[in-house]
Amino acid sequence: MTMHISKANVTYVSVPKCACSTLKHFGHEVENGVAYDPEASGNDVHSLYRSINMTVLQDGNTNVENMFAVVRHPVDRIVSAYSDKIARRDLLTKNEKVRGKLVELGLSTQPDFDLFVERLADYRASSPMINHHTRPLSFFLGTSPEKFEKIFGMHQIAEFCAEVNARAGTSVDVKHVNKKKNVAKKFEVTDNARNVISQAYAEDLSVFGDYFGTVA
Repeated sequence: MTMHISKANVTYVSVPKCACSTLKHFGHEVENGVAYDPEASGNDVHSLYRSINMTVLQDGNTNVENMFAVVRHPVDRIVSAYSDKIARRDLLTKNEKVRGKLVELGLSTQPDFDLFVERLADYRASSPMINHHTRPLSFFLGTSPEKFEKIFGMHQIAEFCAEVNARAGTSVDVKHVNKKKNVAKKFEVTDNARNVISQAYAEDLSVFGDYFGTVA
């Protein structure tokens, strides 16, 4: 299920690589008064609060009122997915099934960023993890931003949390869950890579472009 914060009467509709780990931990603490403990629960926070397709969300969940979302420019999302899943965690190499699919396609399990972007469709088709974290914003949020009460950019995380705290009557501090974990070797995003990503995510740029802040 998605995250409905009943104390604030807000439904947070999450999108991978848009601070969703941080905001799910934040929302859980607002709702329950305690920090989420993955060791005690046996699962990470994403198992409890899933990021799902907007159509599935609206068809299967009654708690979709007062929707909030956080969005991020496609270039920044793809950079984040690559930095975390490939450069830092090396997940394509570690997953035998995914590795086999990539070998069949003649693709590296440790691509540089340009190759990853150029063959993003193949990497998404080969890896469910990459696919989930690089699906368009529109997959999770639909294409009607007017259905949301508020949409925040990544530069407005503090405002998101302040709004939820105010509505819930809480004072929970936001803790940036993946900030230290996602430190990876810096690399330059070429103009060509930006153009390829912009073409692939043209709908997101058209629908949500007014909400993005600066781009990496």
